[in-house]
Amino acid sequence: MATFVYKIGDVTGQISSGKIEAEDVNRAAEKLKAQGKAILQLKSATALGGLDLSKFRDRLFAFRSELKPSERVMFTSNFAEMIKTGLPIIEAISTFEDEGGSGRAKKMFRQIIADIRAGQPPSAAFSKFPRSFPPIYTHIMSSGETTGTLGDTMAYLANQLKKELDLVNKVRGAMTYPVIVLVVMIVVVGFITFAVIPKITSFAAGLGQELPLATRILIESNKFLVQNAVFIGLILLGSVVGFLRALRTKKGRQIFDNFVLRVPVLGTLVKKFDLARFCRLLGAFYHYGISLPTAFDILSVSLSNYRYKQA
Repeated sequence: MATFVYKIGDVTGQISSGKIEAEDVNRAAEKLKAQGKAILQLKSATALGGLDLSKFRDRLFAFRSELKPSERVMFTSNFAEMIKTGLPIIEAISTFEDEGGSGRAKKMFRQIIADIRAGQPPSAAFSKFPRSFPPIYTHIMSSGETTGTLGDTMAYLANQLKKELDLVNKVRGAMTYPVIVLVVMIVVVGFITFAVIPKITSFAAGLGQELPLATRILIESNKFLVQNAVFIGLILLGSVVGFLRALRTKKGRQIFDNFVLRVPVLGTLVKKFDLARFCRLLGAFYHYGISLPTAFDILSVSLSNYRYKQA
């Protein structure tokens, strides 16, 4: 819910102002008009200096999908049951809009309802939100519309999405332990570098004896790290930013994905994940009569590794 500041007037000419909460500015206006008032001014309470922070927030998190994977599974499963019981599509979607969720999700469902009322098929309306409903989803949905089995199709799709989510959770679970070990190792090395070795250095210097070569190398290396910590941190930060930018390029992604496939354990995990996803999705397409060229077009953007995308 967002907060809006308003200024309204009535038939007697009396002007009043205040705040109202609503999903968006249109809903806020509807609430004020329902009171029989004339709206003189209505704007977001978060607007500062002409900058609407709610719009800034939407742009900042534009990369996020309106629905989380678990929410998509729940929506598809419940939507399928509603359609199978004979509930009209618009009423079924309106239920999810009214039940809550994020503001982005509510806005998405309102847009989908508006498009369906304008005469668009549900699959076309859903396809406008590819982060929440990817091409795989809408193509299978379109097949159900064509064959008149939308309820059964959505139930099948919900089952496939649940299997997909279970597979992703298993992969994440397999990666949790090595990530924890890596983080702990970095913390321990940092503690030794900035807390332990400086004390050992002062103690050794007080002895006045010549230290072994290996110890001297360790001490000098530690001094260099401590004295140039900020500079080294900036280099590491720049390297991470550059790496992430390179991943967004076709060549960079190709090099990285080829490297990942050669990494022990991780490469095997990626191969099995993509192969399992490929078989499941192709089976779903075949089940609903989607042509092979269309199926492979969708699969080429749905798999995680660049080599499999190319293949």
